[in-house]
Amino acid sequence: MSAAVDRVMEVLADGEWHDSAELIAVLAPMMPPGPAYRRAEESRKSRQRRRGHEPTARQRGDRDSAIASGQRMAAREVLRGLNRRDRIWERDTGDAIEIRAIPDPQVR
Repeated sequence: MSAAVDRVMEVLADGEWHDSAELIAVLAPMMPPGPAYRRAEESRKSRQRRRGHEPTARQRGDRDSAIASGQRMAAREVLRGLNRRDRIWERDTGDAIEIRAIPDPQVR
């Protein structure tokens, strides 16, 4: 995930607030399709189990949307990791979540 972290920090280097959807759109294509598909499938099956249903097989034709969903999940995970490590700030504007890099205290 180092390349993904580097890419996020590159986008946030301007010091401005960025919409989280913008960052997810930048990161999602960087996530490999195989792991993204498996992540989305596990999420779908888990959701079915929580609702008390037996997990069913994925319908044909859904693979591309599952990959895209898994890529967005992985991108959000990168952003959560940066937030937990105090590398980014998040604020809720009511309409969207905005993200900004925390300035490095040693650079000031």
